[in-house]
Amino acid sequence: MNKSVLNKRRFMIRAAQQFGCTAHKSSRNWISFARVFEKAAERQTRWLEFPRAMADAADLSSRGYREAIQKLNTLQTPAKELAEQKKSGARDLTKAVDHVKGFAARVELDDSKLNSLAAVHVAGTKGKGSTCAMVEAILRAKGNKTGLYSSPHLLEARERIRINGVPISRPAFATHFWECWDLLVQHPNVDPTSPDMPTYFRFLTLLAFRVFAAEKVDIAVVEVGLGGRFDATNIIPRPVVCGVTALGFDHTAILGHTLAEIGYQKGGIIKEGVPVITSVQPEEGMGALAQCALDKGVFLGVAPPMQSYGPGEVIPAIKGEHQLENASLALQLCRAWVARTAGAVAAVDHEAGKVVPLGGFLLDDKERAAIQAVRWPGRSHKMEWGGLQIYLDGAHTAESCAACAGWFRDVSEVDASDKSAIRVLIFNCTGGRNPTELLTPFAELPKTVRIDAALFCPGAAPVAQDNPDQVNLTVEPEELLVSAMKNLECWEALQKGAADSTPALAFAYFDQCVEHIRKLQEEQQGVPVHVLVTGSLHLIGAFLKFTESEVI
Repeated sequence: MNKSVLNKRRFMIRAAQQFGCTAHKSSRNWISFARVFEKAAERQTRWLEFPRAMADAADLSSRGYREAIQKLNTLQTPAKELAEQKKSGARDLTKAVDHVKGFAARVELDDSKLNSLAAVHVAGTKGKGSTCAMVEAILRAKGNKTGLYSSPHLLEARERIRINGVPISRPAFATHFWECWDLLVQHPNVDPTSPDMPTYFRFLTLLAFRVFAAEKVDIAVVEVGLGGRFDATNIIPRPVVCGVTALGFDHTAILGHTLAEIGYQKGGIIKEGVPVITSVQPEEGMGALAQCALDKGVFLGVAPPMQSYGPGEVIPAIKGEHQLENASLALQLCRAWVARTAGAVAAVDHEAGKVVPLGGFLLDDKERAAIQAVRWPGRSHKMEWGGLQIYLDGAHTAESCAACAGWFRDVSEVDASDKSAIRVLIFNCTGGRNPTELLTPFAELPKTVRIDAALFCPGAAPVAQDNPDQVNLTVEPEELLVSAMKNLECWEALQKGAADSTPALAFAYFDQCVEHIRKLQEEQQGVPVHVLVTGSLHLIGAFLKFTESEVI
């Protein structure tokens, strides 16, 4: 029996013991769980394959939002193809930007149009989305018409493209989508090294830039998708200002295994003659960014501590100690953008590649109000649902999970108001990440806010047939289920030797996980239940979809 089959059997046996008997009470042995496992994989496959089949079979004459998303999903790279690329080493990204430039030309996005977006371009490992949300809110408060491009989405793909802080409407998305699609079809590819059609993220990037140009925004805030140097967003020849948030370890198979390598990739967005500002970085990462700045003939500004913007304390509406760092970077980027678009020349009294600490300044009323009111769903996000106190955070790196644990510790302790509370963790991580590193901060929470039950499940809800926005073809259905068991085993390993280890269960389906919490809530007879959902933004989206919550 080969290793993969042995591993699958091991997980089936483990799952039969751990969640086969809870989520599926009739499954009392590994053979019967194998049937459950196969049915779950089949069910997941149906969710994932449905949109592609519908895109081929549906009458697209209406060309509405649903049809657009079904067609968009055909641009996702299937999991098997990604696995083959990884195995063969065929995933060469060095020509990625050139390919996207070719697509941009086919959809009538030239350099002049891209530069007219007056972009703030932001890369980094942690806090990119929050920083971009703050930049957008501040510049909108100052009277500018804003565009914001971010990823991933939580509920609907249109969330990624916002005008004045609001996702574009379904009809607007559909109109722009089909215009973009038709242009790609009408203007055939002439680059033999490039695929005929862009992938999912690349298409959405082109779509966002076309929307912003059509809407004549004053400012486009653009969040990098992955890395920076070879990212689809890096086709903007001359942003107004570039920013880099905190560096950390994520997507290491693509970006590198050291902060120097990762910093080199993130620093790839730095452009000649364009100011670049970063958060405080570890020495290795800062050195890499400084070298990128040197290569482009600019200095590297470093945002100061948030205390530099006094007098008076400014607490960002997006909670968490780490958000203070993001807020400072956002403020610096906004001031630089305002100065540059007003015709001011960037300071040139520093040599290229020099790391220059920047000073704070007194905030005006609009800046202060925007920072204190900005909202970014799924990040340090609190909500109530059915009597449960829910805490949502899409942390998915070791550093961001540590920050999330600190945020949860602080707010859950306050929310309990000195009363006892049951605290439940719902967790999932995939994408080659190390579950032990991500789970450790939650396993080490102090007794006052310790996790009383840990639940693990795939970051998908049974909604694909009703909502193609939630479909993810880039992960094998079977792998989604196996990852839940891996996460469970890592949690239990962290609990070894503990005097009072936390009960842990895994579930094949997300909805069963929530049902289990409902039963737990009933058993507690009025004791508050605090539920922390983290590890993946896809998991956050699944929870929000299941609870029919609004984030738009």
